[in-house]
Amino acid sequence: MSKAIKGIITGEEESVNKKKPCVALAVIMILLISVSGKAQDQETPYVGVNLSLFNSVITDNFTRHVNGILNERSTFEDDYKGQFGGTYFGYKLIDTKRTFLHLQAHVNLYNKEFSTETPNSTLTRKLNYSFGIDLQPGFYVQSGFICYFNFSAEAGKFEFSKTGTSTTYDMEPPVLGYGLGAGIGYQVNPSVCFKLQYQHNQYCTTEIAATLVGIDTIIDYAELSPRYDIFMLSLQYNFR
Repeated sequence: MSKAIKGIITGEEESVNKKKPCVALAVIMILLISVSGKAQDQETPYVGVNLSLFNSVITDNFTRHVNGILNERSTFEDDYKGQFGGTYFGYKLIDTKRTFLHLQAHVNLYNKEFSTETPNSTLTRKLNYSFGIDLQPGFYVQSGFICYFNFSAEAGKFEFSKTGTSTTYDMEPPVLGYGLGAGIGYQVNPSVCFKLQYQHNQYCTTEIAATLVGIDTIIDYAELSPRYDIFMLSLQYNFR
């Protein structure tokens, strides 16, 4: 066999996650609960910053086809840890004596890169940043404490690359996903609130195909599925 020359590299983003009914159920729940309460104060905007620790797992389902016939199948699972910072801006849609419903937009800055060495290649995964929209139904407990749930629609800017003896690819797709979380908070005063939140983000599977043409036609497929577990400490300022 002659040495295969570097071919055309293409990428295709494919979603394998079904839509979740959690957001709709949360909206119905909080609306039903809140109808019995009187407004605690007027709906107001707020802004916040956060510092976070995360653990990321990216699963890579790899298959190789030679002349259209499946030749190899393997799975890699890379586990990463890191820190990031972010900011968010929100609005109190509902605020009663017992319950609240917040809608907010967030941006998280990761800029984390991780590499894994395999016998024949180097796999590099990087998440530059993510952004999304959150819906937060919650409850006032007592003495300034709150608890809440968080439902997110996410988009992340990833970089996936592989260098090796046969296949090379380099791709920077935006990847869609969703997040589910819960948190507690303490209202220091009407303007300042501290929050501690756990969040699980699951991103859609992204498929990357790399084609090499020589004596044989080799097509390598990598299906990458990122997920993140995040612990987030936030400082929030409520405009009044």
